[in-house]
Amino acid sequence: MARIVQFIHPGPEHGYDEIVKEKKHKKWNSNNHQRKFCTGKGNFIDENGNNEFGDFRFWSEWEPPSFVDTTGQKSPSPKFLHSPYLPANISGKRIITGSQNTDPCVFGEYFKYFICQQIRSNGKLTQMSKMDEGDMILFGSMKNKKFTIDTVFVVDGTVEVFNVEPEYKDISINRIAKYSSTGCKIFRGKIFQNNKDLFSFTPASYNCFERIEVPIGLPLLLNNYITHNLTQGRKVSVVDDVTVQKVWNELKSITLNKGLFLAHKIEWPKNVCVDQNDINESGKC
Repeated sequence: MARIVQFIHPGPEHGYDEIVKEKKHKKWNSNNHQRKFCTGKGNFIDENGNNEFGDFRFWSEWEPPSFVDTTGQKSPSPKFLHSPYLPANISGKRIITGSQNTDPCVFGEYFKYFICQQIRSNGKLTQMSKMDEGDMILFGSMKNKKFTIDTVFVVDGTVEVFNVEPEYKDISINRIAKYSSTGCKIFRGKIFQNNKDLFSFTPASYNCFERIEVPIGLPLLLNNYITHNLTQGRKVSVVDDVTVQKVWNELKSITLNKGLFLAHKIEWPKNVCVDQNDINESGKC
């Protein structure tokens, strides 16, 4: 058996809060999670099924800092376009300038999901800490009474903390060090190179676009596993592997039919030297 999870995370859009080097700038977030509409570079599947490489834009969680441009658009389209980066000192060493973690993380060799909703306030683990290979997590937010998806995460397995990329340790693992011995797991997303019919992806485009809405009222299998008035937490449905594949196929079609493509591997943002202090604090989930 497998699981399809509708996973609610905060939907408001990050803006900017200061000017750095004569550019609009968003500091490393130390408050509640929000979404960013980001620039990125990596691999994506286009409408013809080709695996391409290049620059694109996508909705994501990225709590480290970013330079910001305004788009001239109004909500629900993105108002801001973020160019993520990893802050570094003058010697090129990465520094930590805020406390919030990035979860899920779509950057790097594979997508990663670690802590959010895996543990209750009383210290007990939830079923999110016990995901299996082939389970699918639909990360998204409620907007205008519709569930909007920003990340399709297909579980490939777990990865030990000493094997994850150093960038991920800096922006996520080390930001929530107090949870490191609680039994929470780092889940690795399936990658296109290993399974071209079922892999983790985030919708992307060359242009600005609204987050993917799950259509209401259409005869989609997907709608059996989505609750459109769910504003927090998650909905977990136990299904079989065939159903996971069918729902994934529907998500792929919805994305491509909107003129978007499937970004499945996104390069880490580059280190940028900025005049900021290294606080190296841990934050909340």
